[in-house]
Amino acid sequence: MQVCDIMSRSVVIIGSSIAGMSAAIAAREACPQCPVTVLDEDPDMPYRRPSITSILEGTIRDISDISMYRKAIENSRINVLRGFKVIDIDPVNQVLKIAKPDGSKAKIYYDSLVLATGAEASKQNIEGVDLRGVFVFRNAKDALEINEYAKYSKKAIIVGASFVALLLTEALIRKGLKVLMVVRSRVLRKLIESQASDIIENYLRRIGVEILKGVTIKKIMGKRRVEGAILSDGRSIDSDMVIFAIGSIPRTALATKLGSRVIQGVIDVDNYMQTSVPNVYAAGDCAYSWDLITGNKVYAPTATMASTYGKVAGLNAAGKLMEAPKIIRIQYERFLDLEIISIGYTSDEARAMNLSAKCMDLTDEFKKEYSLWRANVIKLDVTMRGKDKVIGTEIIGLHNSRVFAYPFIYAITKGLKLSEILEELHYPIPSLSAKFTTWYVTT
Repeated sequence: MQVCDIMSRSVVIIGSSIAGMSAAIAAREACPQCPVTVLDEDPDMPYRRPSITSILEGTIRDISDISMYRKAIENSRINVLRGFKVIDIDPVNQVLKIAKPDGSKAKIYYDSLVLATGAEASKQNIEGVDLRGVFVFRNAKDALEINEYAKYSKKAIIVGASFVALLLTEALIRKGLKVLMVVRSRVLRKLIESQASDIIENYLRRIGVEILKGVTIKKIMGKRRVEGAILSDGRSIDSDMVIFAIGSIPRTALATKLGSRVIQGVIDVDNYMQTSVPNVYAAGDCAYSWDLITGNKVYAPTATMASTYGKVAGLNAAGKLMEAPKIIRIQYERFLDLEIISIGYTSDEARAMNLSAKCMDLTDEFKKEYSLWRANVIKLDVTMRGKDKVIGTEIIGLHNSRVFAYPFIYAITKGLKLSEILEELHYPIPSLSAKFTTWYVTT
């Protein structure tokens, strides 16, 4: 269904990460004649943000090695303007005022606008946060700065316990630094159950990481550069660097300037990813997405959500009407020799959403019943709603453990009971992988 004359429809996307580029590619496919322009103030984008740890590890020499969508940009005639910052918006006349890399100003007109502005890394507002040696870890520039500073450092404090914090820790350990993690609660608290956190924390200690739990940083010490920190319990610790990995804040300034509704710091959207302002859409880490399990809007800043809803925003912006599907959160990372997969809800997160849920540890049962799991899976937890309905799964394992996630993704997506999926796990790994990977990709 076309909602306008697509021949004259100019689509402009602000932000070129996963959501932005998914929107651009979808808009181009929906309307081959439409001008599609992507703006990003980062001069190096688009690149794979999860891959920026490779800069610290030294496995890449140039940011272009982790660039993404290169072929899509070349083949689809998408105009990507790197280093262009939007400094003002006129929503009445649908005009963006931009600053070019050389400092000059220009205007870009749009018929449809997609906000894929993402989020920015947050720091604690404490004394010493502006000293040299204090960093966040969000983009390639951050990675390059940390990499350079680490050359002259021996000890680093990482504040936070997210996937980003784990990857940072691994990279700095490989560079020979002593790492201390300051963790308010436990590692990956929102993504895995407490016993699974214990497994990750034991791995960290095994490689020499000191974990300081139940505390926060109260003050960063030093005159011009970081020399240490004072914790909330009064202890002081020496360090050359402090890196915050405590989450991010949605970038909503442009949405606010447009008059788009922002709820609890996140851009509000409807079933078509349109904001409260007509012809303005939003997706990715700046906007809400749609949760399959509750049916409600949720804030879930993950790559899966960004890709899915970026595509929906792009299609609608180009005039092809598509309702946003409801999907589940899926997160996967490799840390040391472990694979960590978190799908849907943990029992704590489910209860926080007023869902009656419990965690079932199926590790021992599955290792006994399903021989294929023995060599791969270290921990398997399933979150159950009611008697037998699966609403979440987490797997910690070794090489190729992620293939076991597909049956559970399928079960949660289809609303199946646990008993309806168990038989699939008897299949050999190649068959299991092929069957559910095909379903997942086509879905």
